[in-house]
Amino acid sequence: AEAKPEQQDDVLTVAFKEAPENTGEFKWYDLLITLTMEGFLGDPSYGGNKDKIGWKLMGFDLMGHEAAGVVEETGSEVTGYRAGDRVTFDSMIYNPDSYFSRRGLANLCDDRRVLGVSCEDYRQDGAFAELVKVPQHTVYKLPAAMSFEQAALVEPFSVTMHAKSLTPLQPGDSAVVFGAGLIGLAMLQVLQQQP
Repeated sequence: AEAKPEQQDDVLTVAFKEAPENTGEFKWYDLLITLTMEGFLGDPSYGGNKDKIGWKLMGFDLMGHEAAGVVEETGSEVTGYRAGDRVTFDSMIYNPDSYFSRRGLANLCDDRRVLGVSCEDYRQDGAFAELVKVPQHTVYKLPAAMSFEQAALVEPFSVTMHAKSLTPLQPGDSAVVFGAGLIGLAMLQVLQQQP
């Protein structure tokens, strides 16, 4: 897809000629998901390339990693999921059999990749696409009452709730949140709601 930037009254919009796909090689343990909602986390300057516009800001073909959608197809040995299931997924792709993953430390897995936002060593195209392919162990079914918009916020709110659980705050304590991006704003909400 080719992006064409347009400037209108201090607002930059990017129009795509066609929706890209992030499908790659399909394996027996993968699910192919038609995306219905994508979030945008990350400052474009992370990649240090401010000369590019749109979804190639950080050298990726596709950015974005908070998303939800509908299962389109499953690999031959995928269990518990079928076409039509409403799902979200973890943006970190990792080897569940690695040394660190087996110990509950998948974030340290040597084989990890992160969809749409990461340093070069762990980079993988993201979810600003029509379709995305992810392994079964990163996929989660949505409760019937959860909207796709809410599901796209599962990952950022999981990050903030985990961070809060590691912070020794007591009711009545003060806290400072640096940054008013998605994670910072989610942290403010978590701190206000969590005792």
